[in-house]
Amino acid sequence: MTSRTGFTSTSRATRWDEGLMVGTGATGAALFAHDEHHVVALAHERFFVPTGPVIPPPDAAGTLPALRTLLDQGPLDEAGTAAAETMMREAWARVGHDGRMLNADPLLPVGWLHLVPEAGTRAHHYRRSVDWPVGRAVVQWDDERGHHEIAVQAHREDDRISVTLTSSPSFTGSLRLGPPEASRSAASSPAAVDRSSLVRSTPAGEGRGLRLITESTTGAKGLPRATVAVTVRAHDGTVTATGTTVRIEAATTVTLDVTVATELDPDAPQLPDRPRGDHADLFGRSTLDLGSRDTRTVEEIRADPDSGLALVELAYAAGRNTVISATGALPPTLQGVWAGSLAPEWGSDFTLNGNVQNGSCAALWSTGTPELLHGLFDLVEAVRPHLETNARSLFGAPGVLIPAHMTTHGYANHFSAAYPHQYWIGGAAWILRFAWDYAAAAGDRAFLLQRAWPLAQDVMAFYEHTLRPDAEGVLHAAPSYSPENTPAEHHSAITVDATSEIMMVADAAELAARIARLAGDGQSGARWREWAKRLPPPRIAPDGQLAEWLDPRFPDNAAHRHASHLYAFWYGQSQYFPAELKDAARESVRTRLAWRAQDPTAPPGHMEMAFGLVQLGLAAAAVGDADAALQCVEWLARDHVRSNMMPTHDADTLFNTDAAGGLPALVAAMLVGGDESVLALLPALPAAWPTGRVTGLRARGGVIIERLSWTPRALELDVSGVPDSDWSRPSPDLAIRLPWEASQATLDGLPMGSDLSFTPAPGHTQRLRFHR
Repeated sequence: MTSRTGFTSTSRATRWDEGLMVGTGATGAALFAHDEHHVVALAHERFFVPTGPVIPPPDAAGTLPALRTLLDQGPLDEAGTAAAETMMREAWARVGHDGRMLNADPLLPVGWLHLVPEAGTRAHHYRRSVDWPVGRAVVQWDDERGHHEIAVQAHREDDRISVTLTSSPSFTGSLRLGPPEASRSAASSPAAVDRSSLVRSTPAGEGRGLRLITESTTGAKGLPRATVAVTVRAHDGTVTATGTTVRIEAATTVTLDVTVATELDPDAPQLPDRPRGDHADLFGRSTLDLGSRDTRTVEEIRADPDSGLALVELAYAAGRNTVISATGALPPTLQGVWAGSLAPEWGSDFTLNGNVQNGSCAALWSTGTPELLHGLFDLVEAVRPHLETNARSLFGAPGVLIPAHMTTHGYANHFSAAYPHQYWIGGAAWILRFAWDYAAAAGDRAFLLQRAWPLAQDVMAFYEHTLRPDAEGVLHAAPSYSPENTPAEHHSAITVDATSEIMMVADAAELAARIARLAGDGQSGARWREWAKRLPPPRIAPDGQLAEWLDPRFPDNAAHRHASHLYAFWYGQSQYFPAELKDAARESVRTRLAWRAQDPTAPPGHMEMAFGLVQLGLAAAAVGDADAALQCVEWLARDHVRSNMMPTHDADTLFNTDAAGGLPALVAAMLVGGDESVLALLPALPAAWPTGRVTGLRARGGVIIERLSWTPRALELDVSGVPDSDWSRPSPDLAIRLPWEASQATLDGLPMGSDLSFTPAPGHTQRLRFHR
């Protein structure tokens, strides 16, 4: 069996977002064709350009009693919706703001490196390829002058991009480092917003190289400022620098070393320096082989309706490569670490109501690279004072409130009447879940006690203040918000007891209690567990679906891209739910998949938002619905990945990294599930994958699945334990759950007990075999 390490393509990209992309984690490069020559579009993870002054959230906590009174009377009607909007506008007016939605500062490109050969004939035999372990992208073609090749490689270890031009017999042409462009050809929809006025670029020749300074025109002191430096080395021929252009004459090989350094305002969030890691090592930690053996070009595979195995293999490897390439000091934005145009289609921020957690960062711990989550935790820690301001200003509460959108600051100021993100309270609980899973997968007890424990205390302080008891003592979230949905036929998305929020709060209380025990504060842990018993239980709607709002006054709206109410099914808790709740979740998944299948195209069709498919697929895997999970995986692989093997937000529309992280997370969940007590093997294996092998997965309880292979009659795995992770399990042993009854089971060649349990051994590989 083999695993995917790259691909070949015959298409010629004429837009940056369809180009071949490589990244060091901090610097991103996209190689594409432009006006009969090639361009490398450059971006940097810290070049977020301010669109205006930083505005904290308004002091709106005083409006909550009136809003809660309106909600006590029932769902907000037209008058109630207008009243709620008026309250918020008045709160904004008190701080001098007009109340419009404030977007996060966008990630913008820092420069275009033009590679211009002398005029020649039309290219033919055009080929593109990427070597993922090496981080190298190549385009090659022939013309009357001979054979030509451009290779762009990312060097993670020293945050450098190298570009190599090779021609036979030789290359003659010019190199020019210029400002990024805002051309319409660089955008794929009329929704693109021209941001040219936000930056200015100053090119300058520098000996035998090139230099470009791109800086903000709106930020304090002209910051951020990015300096792009290109060093040119011709192995033969001649090199002549003329102003901002380098002329190359008769060189067979030219190598360019490209570096991008970003200078930030002193008030920008400060992030610690961490080891960069080796790209090949990170990429190689997990592989998937479904036995396709298909070596055709991407275009041929995508055009074949029977190529599902090959597409999933490719998408799994490509997705992991994309996320690794885009994870540096920060997690990936909506577009990773890439930006190519000053007319972007969106701001490429950190969207924390699902895109980061179900998208770019979803598979980091489960596919063997938990250390890459440090960027997410460092980002949250860097803006901790802003998160405290959010809690105090919007809810009058202690603790922290994490916003739905952010980049250069953590203020919760991105909301409107249609999208009342200010009332979404699930973000901090979700980050705490990631902190727990990271610490167990990495064996990082120090992180748990030094960073997750203070976060847990802040999270619970906020929830204990914000949720209010009714006459029977049941706790309720009011106002509440289920991203980014509105109950059917209702005027407002402001609701009571969104299922996702209550599930997140319950999960946070349990995780906080576990961390409290490890921190020696059993009293707080016991209090939080008792408090959580007062939360309302999940509800089954009259149509048999798991209700998106626990309050029955708010009817479901299944014709929607989000499925946040399935939260508990993504993280192992749901295996203890009664059968009727699992059936309700299964019905929710099937209903929303049927809605997407009615028009599986980009909006106005229903194939919108890749991470919504991830949410449905993860829930399907948790309840053992292999067919539904497979449908989600194949839609993601076929409709949300382009021929450059980069993902899109909607079906083949809008470059976005969500599917890159979400698809590997979903595949991993189909193959390995459970919680800290149960290791579930092949919980949602589809019949379309009769044989296969996966390496490098992590399971809850500090388990490393070094290798898992299966056939229709047998299952074999090599497994070990993460050092110093036994604290994450309630007992030393893990029970094994199989998809079928085993006629024979062995552990290191010896018969296993009838209970099929084992104790993970840190640093020691154990081999388990099961036969039907």
